[in-house]
Amino acid sequence: MTTGTEPLISICTPVYNTEKYLKECVESLFSAKMAENCEFIFVDDCSTDSSPRILEEICSGHKNLRIKIIRHKKNSGVAVARNTALSNATGKFIIHIDSDDSVQPDFLEKLYTTAVETGADLVVCNNWRDFDTGTAGKQLVRALLAHEMLPTLWCKIARRSLFSDNGIFWKEGLNVGEDPVISVKLLYFSKKTVFIRDMLYNYKSYIGFVTKLKKLNELEQKALEFSEIEKFASEHGFLEYVSDLLELRRAEIRYDYLKSEKPFSFRKYSFLGNISLGLLCQKRPDFNKKTTLLLIRLVDAHHFFLANMMYFFYRVFLRSGGKQ
Repeated sequence: MTTGTEPLISICTPVYNTEKYLKECVESLFSAKMAENCEFIFVDDCSTDSSPRILEEICSGHKNLRIKIIRHKKNSGVAVARNTALSNATGKFIIHIDSDDSVQPDFLEKLYTTAVETGADLVVCNNWRDFDTGTAGKQLVRALLAHEMLPTLWCKIARRSLFSDNGIFWKEGLNVGEDPVISVKLLYFSKKTVFIRDMLYNYKSYIGFVTKLKKLNELEQKALEFSEIEKFASEHGFLEYVSDLLELRRAEIRYDYLKSEKPFSFRKYSFLGNISLGLLCQKRPDFNKKTTLLLIRLVDAHHFFLANMMYFFYRVFLRSGGKQ
């Protein structure tokens, strides 16, 4: 293990049952430019597969690098794992990585160099839109909620002081949608955020921490995510500025739940209360199909029995090869 000077970057990686992808992830990090100037923090959240053994084997061959392997005594979820990694980080900058993904060789170098050269608190890569210089705070929060930038943490490098000075940490139990909540806080508190379009990160859709979640649990987590964002916006005086987008995202979640639950379940209509689905017709052109419009109108009018009947027969129609 390298000792001496303070690491420039702390790479924080929670690990849980990602044996199929872990080797590729870790080796891409260890072989990246600037790896010798970083510290690598892996938090194993009681994996039940061979992830711990794979991690030990790879790390044992890189004794020249700063590596910390921390094991939880009980499975606590990705939010707690990220907090554990963050609390053990000593680098000037922080990067959060998912253990089922990998990075490009210049991932660390590009993000760090950009942050230093521009004096940014936060640098975002893999971004498909350019923002005007000086765009900050609540404007960037609104852009994130409007799907104009990636809400994930793996595409961001942040000064560690951005976390410590503003008390940013993960809410225990919020294990789906935890990234947008933290991203909102980082974007809000960052005095200077820089966006680059370089595609430096290789994302995979496998999610080791939440593979066993049922759809309802996942959607309830998403609802909690936006409640946390709403609370933060209210505490910092910009709730009215983003309330329309929060309502739209809640309508998206409620509609997703309507489609995922059993056709004749009435319990599903209480999910997220009386959030109007009509917002989707106004703001999302892709929701303006005749069958979708009819379902939304029935639900918003509380004609739940008719909505159930319509959706049930519509699904039968699709399965028989019909087209909308």
